[in-house]
Amino acid sequence: MPESTFSSAGGSGETESDQSIESLVRLLASGQKELGAQAYASLVSIGGRAVAPIVALLHHENSSTRYYAVSILGDIGDPGAVEPLLAMLSDEEDEEVRSVAVASLGQLGDARSVAPLLAVLQDKGEGSWVRSYAADALGKLGDHRAVEPLIDALLYDRSGSVRSNAAQALGLLGDRRAVGALIQATASDLGAIEDADDTTELEIVWYSAYSLAQLGDPRSVEPLIELLIASAPDSLQRMVAIETLGAVGDERALVALDSVQKLERPSDETLAASFDRYIAEAKQRIRQRQSG
Repeated sequence: MPESTFSSAGGSGETESDQSIESLVRLLASGQKELGAQAYASLVSIGGRAVAPIVALLHHENSSTRYYAVSILGDIGDPGAVEPLLAMLSDEEDEEVRSVAVASLGQLGDARSVAPLLAVLQDKGEGSWVRSYAADALGKLGDHRAVEPLIDALLYDRSGSVRSNAAQALGLLGDRRAVGALIQATASDLGAIEDADDTTELEIVWYSAYSLAQLGDPRSVEPLIELLIASAPDSLQRMVAIETLGAVGDERALVALDSVQKLERPSDETLAASFDRYIAEAKQRIRQRQSG
């Protein structure tokens, strides 16, 4: 929204732009989701000038209003929002709002958030969604102080969502200290997870394998080959192993890929076609990497 120097008729010196912000903030504070959603995009487009009045809504009695305010602050990306959002980690009672505050801190990318977010990740009394958002935010912040706590979360946390986000975060951080833990996670029995289901288990395997591919460490090749061979022909785990081996690009995988393609193709024709395509793409990527 463009700046305007037009003053109100009352002579208060308030600009037309200031009036627009106040009007939008009132919509946000109305408690009506549709009105709040309408104000959202406009406030984000205004940017830093809207931060102070939005911060004033962080203690609004309506949790939907607080939710919108926290989200907008993350999308605006102004560093002036960091301290108010950090305060919400301890002051906010609503877990959903607290989760969004954590996510917004990840968006802001300020190093002041690292230590408080590590405390959230490691607080076993905190809700699993809040801690999973903390793992994600720590990956985005890129601070290597988070590596060891994220490794611990990946291997031992009781929550599947925390483990899954920790695996992704370790890939973003790109620190090879995580290789051993990521290898272990691709074959984890998930015995310590209280809220695991098949989808969560696959996500942990997928993101651990993907992060291994991002790291490109040769130590990951043999465990990925083991996952390829041990998984069922029609399983998504096998597809994950194929794709990740292609991304790592180590020629040791070629023999194993040839073997499973010849001996253990899925019985379903649609799956078999996808399987063949994944194998062909993985082999091509490996050969390109070797020749390049």
